[in-house]
Amino acid sequence: MYETAVVAPMHTFRLLMVRTVAVLATTTLLSALASLALPSLGLASLGWLLPALALTSTGVALTARLGPVLAPALVGGAWAALVALSRLLASGTPLPFTAEGQGGAAAVAVAATALLVAARDRFDSGALPGPSLRSSRTLRSAARRLS
Repeated sequence: MYETAVVAPMHTFRLLMVRTVAVLATTTLLSALASLALPSLGLASLGWLLPALALTSTGVALTARLGPVLAPALVGGAWAALVALSRLLASGTPLPFTAEGQGGAAAVAVAATALLVAARDRFDSGALPGPSLRSSRTLRSAARRLS
């Protein structure tokens, strides 16, 4: 995140939110178009929206604590485990796509969004935890050479 913030003319949190909203808007539009283009699936393709919102908000909220690599990896791994486990245990519709699963996804999205708002200052306080492509010293020396 530090590298992203260095080259962007805005705060890290705002940049992250702009990018997140752009991706969510695009995927929402594509999901809506897919539900129209594939009438056999109908509204079932829209069942991905709440889980996707929950996963995105959880990943972004955890980024403040775990870093931009580990947080999404853990969230994605947890999602894959949940889907695989629900497929093994349920004979019908997987849990994330039932009414209970959609309600749980909505609750997780709301909770993660609240945590994200509470942790927004961590994004602008310097480098986030986790691996970095370059050290801040290397970036500062490169910036001095360019100016």
